[in-house]
Amino acid sequence: MSLLLEQDHVIMHGVSWQTFQRLLADRGERCGVLLAYDRGTVELRMPSQEHEWVKTTLSQIVEAVAFARDLHYRSLGSTTFGREDLARSFEPDTCFYLGHAHAIAPGSFGSASV
Repeated sequence: MSLLLEQDHVIMHGVSWQTFQRLLADRGERCGVLLAYDRGTVELRMPSQEHEWVKTTLSQIVEAVAFARDLHYRSLGSTTFGREDLARSFEPDTCFYLGHAHAIAPGSFGSASV
């Protein structure tokens, strides 16, 4: 396994899907570090204060537009989306489900095996 250290993220190569799943489990629901997996490469990101400010501002805009247009939506935050069959997973800073939000069961997107 190789490791690349940058100022706000770490990249590891040669990581199995099972090891990535253990990293997710070990991290648990703690906030602060977002993980992504792409066919053996793991990226750990530590968002900066400026990054968090931009994310929050954009989220507020999405919510204001949805409210103004009477759109039903569900905010899923930094939920983990992953597919073992594609060997890919990501955690957005925040995300929204627009359209048919009522059909989304709480917790249906919460695991890395979606």
